[in-house]
Amino acid sequence: AINDVGISIHLKSVSVNDLNKKLYALGCTFFIDVSNNQFTIKLSFPENNLVSVLKLMKDLMTDPKDDNSAIAKIKREIRTDKLVNRRSVEYWSEALEAYAVYGNKSSYLDKMSFGEMKKGGTKEILKGINEVWNSSLKIIYTGNISNKELVAVLGTAGFNIERKSAQPLYIPEKLENNSSTVYL
Repeated sequence: AINDVGISIHLKSVSVNDLNKKLYALGCTFFIDVSNNQFTIKLSFPENNLVSVLKLMKDLMTDPKDDNSAIAKIKREIRTDKLVNRRSVEYWSEALEAYAVYGNKSSYLDKMSFGEMKKGGTKEILKGINEVWNSSLKIIYTGNISNKELVAVLGTAGFNIERKSAQPLYIPEKLENNSSTVYL
């Protein structure tokens, strides 16, 4: 769903179609993945488009349009996932394991409800994206330019990579479980 958010919550000045056309013209494909403690953007494109792609992705993540149609799409996907997961033994097994380890802080229980989504709309998603940019940043680059050149290109694209004290990585606290409780 987050990939759709990245496309659905688009730049204020660029429509979804125009954004897709720009990315396509630059030969860029991207994938966004979110886990409990990590937000990952994987980009693939010709190296000669490095600055253009980085500027576009930076703008996408820092200046998105507040678009409630994105929330509607996410809600539909969540409902579909719930219907599918309701019948999945693997899903329930993972949810039970997460509950045994993290209790009420399990990622299966600690999710935004439909009511919260409706009330907060894209503002909550935009707030989350902003928090991502205040977290630590790790860049893994495969290409032909040196690290020094890459730092310069990132600066040109608008990334602030100064070493500041970043927001600590969020890792939910595990429960201390000294009992012999069996979860079924």
